[in-house]
Amino acid sequence: MIKQGIVNFFKSLKYFFTPLGTIALGLIIGLSIAVPGAISLVSALAGDVKAVLAGTSVDFTALGESLEEAVMSLDWSDPLAALSEMLSREWLTATINACVGAFVEVTDVYAAGFSAAVTAFLRGIVGYIVLVAIFLVLGFVGGYFLVRWLIRRNIARRDLLRSVLAFVIDAFIAATLIAVCLWLLSVWKPSAAVTTVVSLLLFGFISLLEAYVVNARGKVRLREIVSFKNILSFIAANIIVLLLGAACVVAVTFLTNEIAGGILGIVFMEIAFIVAGANAESYVINKANEADMNKNAAPET
Repeated sequence: MIKQGIVNFFKSLKYFFTPLGTIALGLIIGLSIAVPGAISLVSALAGDVKAVLAGTSVDFTALGESLEEAVMSLDWSDPLAALSEMLSREWLTATINACVGAFVEVTDVYAAGFSAAVTAFLRGIVGYIVLVAIFLVLGFVGGYFLVRWLIRRNIARRDLLRSVLAFVIDAFIAATLIAVCLWLLSVWKPSAAVTTVVSLLLFGFISLLEAYVVNARGKVRLREIVSFKNILSFIAANIIVLLLGAACVVAVTFLTNEIAGGILGIVFMEIAFIVAGANAESYVINKANEADMNKNAAPET
């Protein structure tokens, strides 16, 4: 089972660009809305500043150049840090006051107007950031379910009836397990180590039992699937798969940077978790197929 789990992980890496593509699609859609909106907000901010300074002799062309110089003076070698500073209320207010102060004395009336303009600008920017984040999450979730379907189709295919049966069994087992755990916690206070070990063993037992009921009932004897050895092998296989995913994250981060490593790492770990969730069924399906082949190959008497 351990070998099969490792093979499943590397076979599933061929779907690496699927979730990456859906995440990129979500980002593109979000930015296609947010970027024009942010540009409009900048124009609105400039208009508000002009309105506050109406009736003064300020050279707005020179003021715009001064503000542009202030933006360019930020340390753009770290884009995220520069953007974070530029979009902070303190920096925006101080920069506008300083640039305007080169032309006229910034009175309390002007300062209050600038503060209100900055508040409206930042409120809009936050809204667009949230919008982009929502589309990113939608891209991630969509990619997860798409690649989950592709991986399951490849290593643990289910038809509609088996999917429904698995859903019913999952719901029943989850409810039963929660009830048992609550009862145990009410009468026994285990240590963290004991809780972890028991949880892993229960997870392995339930995963193999569910896979047997859904895919191999009547084809293979239960004890050939649900055994202490197989439970330990299943847990070990999943731990190895998750460690492989983590190793890929570390390698990508080392070869690129933290941002790229974070984005690509999400995809690697997504695949690792999906494979770990399908390993039990993959193993049981293979056992059931072997039993069918042996049955068909057996000479008739």
